[in-house]
Amino acid sequence: MSLHTDGPNSIGFVAVHLLVQQPKEAVSKEMTLGAIASCPELCLVATTALFVQKTSSMRAHLAKNHTLFLGFIKGNQPRSIRPSTMGTWIKKTLGECGVDISVHKGHSTRSVAATTARRRGVSVSQI
Repeated sequence: MSLHTDGPNSIGFVAVHLLVQQPKEAVSKEMTLGAIASCPELCLVATTALFVQKTSSMRAHLAKNHTLFLGFIKGNQPRSIRPSTMGTWIKKTLGECGVDISVHKGHSTRSVAATTARRRGVSVSQI
């Protein structure tokens, strides 16, 4: 995954471009996230930019195409995580949120989150 940011505004960036490359696929997938200037504390663009800034010294030794999320093993430098590691983290978090992970897997995160939120009374417009 690579991360590119577009020009500064009041929160630092106007967009974050995420490029996902999976080994089995010939075509990369790209997603652009726009900033929410009216609510920077909830803005994924601002949060991602701050995260990258705060971890920049840990990324200095990594290849240019390193992942956004890093793994830490005691005694070693941070490294890019594997897709299976992210899947494990997602499943663990879903389980901690009360989602039955024997039924729902990491790839169904978006639909599980939306369904769970709706069942807990969150309005459709908020989801």
